[in-house]
Amino acid sequence: MTRAFFPSSLEIARLRRKLTSAELSKRSGVSTRELRRIFAGEVEPSPESVEAIARALDYPVGFFYSGDLAMPAAATFRALGSMTKMEAGAGKASAALGARLSDWLEREFDVPEPSVPDLTGTEPEQAAQMLREMWGLGERPIGNLVRLLEAKGVRVFSLSEETLRLDAFATWLGARPFVFLNGVKSAERSRFDAAHELGHLCLHRDDQQGKQVEDEANRFAAAFLLPQGDVIARRVFPTLPNLIASKSRWGVALSALVHRYQDLGLLNADRAKWLYIEMSRKGYLKNEPRPMARETSAIWTQVLQSLWTERRNVRALSDSLALPADEVESLIFVSWDARQSETSIQRISGRANLKVIGE
Repeated sequence: MTRAFFPSSLEIARLRRKLTSAELSKRSGVSTRELRRIFAGEVEPSPESVEAIARALDYPVGFFYSGDLAMPAAATFRALGSMTKMEAGAGKASAALGARLSDWLEREFDVPEPSVPDLTGTEPEQAAQMLREMWGLGERPIGNLVRLLEAKGVRVFSLSEETLRLDAFATWLGARPFVFLNGVKSAERSRFDAAHELGHLCLHRDDQQGKQVEDEANRFAAAFLLPQGDVIARRVFPTLPNLIASKSRWGVALSALVHRYQDLGLLNADRAKWLYIEMSRKGYLKNEPRPMARETSAIWTQVLQSLWTERRNVRALSDSLALPADEVESLIFVSWDARQSETSIQRISGRANLKVIGE
């Protein structure tokens, strides 16, 4: 039985490797004319052409025959204005790969169903408070935000791109919410990015873009991570040492705490300006003082530990899904220590039940 070649998979692989069609033609030796016809679905490529293309892209041959993959129609990129078209395409293509990993995860494990409400049209601060109430958080600080999102059914993945222009984005694929975070930024800023993208998932389901939309997501994130009542109850006199000592309670960057203090009227514009000047002078805007540990995934930590009990690793998983190992490793939001751990977890016959702790 002849396998069907999927042009959509070829486009996704090309975008992930950030190659133009002309560059792919040069690397693979397949003519640009033939590539155009393959992309358009007008011809079924020969096995020799597919093997040449796969070598050029460093993708398994099986990837191009393993099913139709769809990229999201829209994604809420944080730095869309400064991104290149190629970077945006690579980001959307990563969402398609994340969806394939999620499909496998949902077949093999019992994972939480999405519980992200549609709060379109709600003021960002009010939306953040409403979501806290819906999720039973009250006014208390949020511990591990990645794990909280996972517990509420958000599929959280990381990005391998080492550029701040592609730092985070969110999208819906069907009824599943996805958040992609770039590990280049500090743990505190990545955490704020996660809350920012959660704001998009709740507030902007009509695929809005622009400065106002980004401002609304920032306001949501600040109110969600730094609830008004708790910040006011724990306020300190706004000196840099005092703020540095207190910021770890909420797991935010020093600059985010200063901004929230100003929003809540706990310091005036002149004092805020002086604090920003001092932060810049001391290098705190680039290097976070008293940095927190980077958050990791509860789901993927448990999945990889489960694989280890079967003497399988990320490469074995990649092979079974016809995905490049480097793509899978970069998407899984978990530390290398956890990836290589041989720690056993309790095995459950049939589908494994992942217990995700969200706080």
